[in-house]
Amino acid sequence: MKKQNLYVSIAVVILSIAAGVYLIRRPVAPAVPPVTASDVAGNRSFDLACDAGKALNLTFHLPEDKTVDVALSDGRTLSLLNTSSGDGSSYTSSEGNVVLALEGASLNLTEQGKPTYKNCALAGSLK
Repeated sequence: MKKQNLYVSIAVVILSIAAGVYLIRRPVAPAVPPVTASDVAGNRSFDLACDAGKALNLTFHLPEDKTVDVALSDGRTLSLLNTSSGDGSSYTSSEGNVVLALEGASLNLTEQGKPTYKNCALAGSLK
């Protein structure tokens, strides 16, 4: 019985190491496609799908990337200013009542302190 427990323990350790190596070495797709030289000359737009069937279109103004125009699926458009800090990316309205923030792997839009567009990710990507 003790010999069988030893074999099971060794098998668990080997499988754990193999799983760790796999997770470290597997390719991970970037959340946002890389910026190319042709993008720097103008603007860059992204379509995002959000919870509750909502959607956003973001147009970043390159190369400074200081503002983003946000087209909401309810028909409104917003222009937000980059207010990124060391802990993440965010864009805020000049009044401060609308915030678009990167949280983990998704974007969330908060209006008047309430999340209105949640878990937004590039359209066609996995959430």
